[in-house]
Amino acid sequence: MDVKRIMKQKGITFETLAAKMGQTKGTLSASIGKDGNPTLKKLETIAQHLDCSVADFFAEDNAINGFVEYGGTVYRIRSVEDLKHLLEVVQTNE
Repeated sequence: MDVKRIMKQKGITFETLAAKMGQTKGTLSASIGKDGNPTLKKLETIAQHLDCSVADFFAEDNAINGFVEYGGTVYRIRSVEDLKHLLEVVQTNE
């Protein structure tokens, strides 16, 4: 689980996130640190404040993850298969 990576990407500090959640920095850090075991509810709350999904906390660094808008539709891209599907959509509409 890599909540810290998402926090860094979003430019959010432990202090800021903890304050939004009504917790101390220490409590938040302990719950998501190396030895932490946060509940699903806590992960959902953290994800909400970071504007991401719980699944993003478990994504690999080299994983494909993003959004592409094409033809007024937003496509979530999480895999090579998603990219292939979007390519098919684009090629069909040419």
